[in-house]
Amino acid sequence: MPRKLAVVGVALLVAAGTLQSLSQPRIPPDFGTVPEAVVAVRAASAPVGAARAAAVSAAEQAAADDASSGGTGSSGGSARSSRSSRRGVLPSAGTSSVRVPAGKTAPVALSLAGHGSAPVQPVGDRSGRLEVPDRVSTLGWWVNGAGLEATSGSIVVVGHVDAAGQGTGYLSALRQVAAGDRVSVTGADGSVHRFVVTGRRAYRKAQGLPGTVFDQSVQIRLVLITCTGAFDPVARRYEDNLVVYAVPAS
Repeated sequence: MPRKLAVVGVALLVAAGTLQSLSQPRIPPDFGTVPEAVVAVRAASAPVGAARAAAVSAAEQAAADDASSGGTGSSGGSARSSRSSRRGVLPSAGTSSVRVPAGKTAPVALSLAGHGSAPVQPVGDRSGRLEVPDRVSTLGWWVNGAGLEATSGSIVVVGHVDAAGQGTGYLSALRQVAAGDRVSVTGADGSVHRFVVTGRRAYRKAQGLPGTVFDQSVQIRLVLITCTGAFDPVARRYEDNLVVYAVPAS
């Protein structure tokens, strides 16, 4: 009997993995341009968190992924060295206690044209790894990046593509965005900030996200991050990160 149960258990696992793979997002094609740095900012004078955003090694990235039980958020890794050009984000985390730094205007809602809107809550980072809200319907704004009041830097917003028991996440819509699409972000002060999509890039989690994704020395831009690519049913994670870049609408 135990043997039969074991076989049934394996069959169920395989079936679950098959169902997940049938609905997995494929890697969408890259397009458009990525806003580049326009001001040279020394690390010593960079905003809080910018040095930590400098990145992680591929080995640290893999270790963080293996520690994940959720598997649907963006990949993570420890930012031990400011020399690295890569970093990542944690698969999920409770973030309700994260405080908004004084003087920063936090986003509270984000809307992709044609896809409704989603609430946004502040998220921090642990050991240099950006957190992600547990709920796939909620997005996270990195408090150590730029706020909506900023005139330079990256406003980083992250969210799950999907999750077991929750279904499709709001940022799964990033796969359908095109250059010129509009994004609206509402601030805690009631202000509405409008952006236009300029580019989209997919990055392998094995290599980590480029540190430039979190760059605070750029002209003000919005950076949206989620997962894409093949789904590993054993590790319970996607193999790639999807990043969409947008700049203020004129």
